[in-house]
Amino acid sequence: MTARPRLLAALGAAALPLALAAACSSPSTNGPGSDADPSPVVSEPVPVERSAELQDAGGSTIGSATLSQAATAAGTTVELDAAGLSVGEHPLTLLDSADCAAALEGSGQPVEGAELAGLVVQDDGGGQVSATVDVQLEDLLDDDGSALLVGPADTDAAGPTGSEQACAAFGG
Repeated sequence: MTARPRLLAALGAAALPLALAAACSSPSTNGPGSDADPSPVVSEPVPVERSAELQDAGGSTIGSATLSQAATAAGTTVELDAAGLSVGEHPLTLLDSADCAAALEGSGQPVEGAELAGLVVQDDGGGQVSATVDVQLEDLLDDDGSALLVGPADTDAAGPTGSEQACAAFGG
């Protein structure tokens, strides 16, 4: 065998283990996020929520309200648990600012897409409601926050009287 074929044979024999070692130690090209798999790696969203005290016009705490990212649909879940309100159906409005003083005086702009059913208050003055609105939580918690206004009850209702209005402020 001449010198050239012996040199090629020696290089080939030495190169094979190096090529195998390099192939075994290289990162997988078939996993999520690789060039071979164009699907993006998606992590589950972290649930986010914000709670606030529900206060009547006199500043007394009469319940609580929670805004949370909806688990199964795009939007925000609004939960309200109240006590000490007048009997009847109280309209609920999400406002685009966390200013409850202004909300209780009748000013404040409703959040578009945040239509809510009313809060039905029983004879004991309590009521609960949970609903999902078509507004993202991050939009409700922007720089000026938002407020949940409980409006005056339907005047046709009979029963013990309590607070007519209440508000929960969610600062941004």
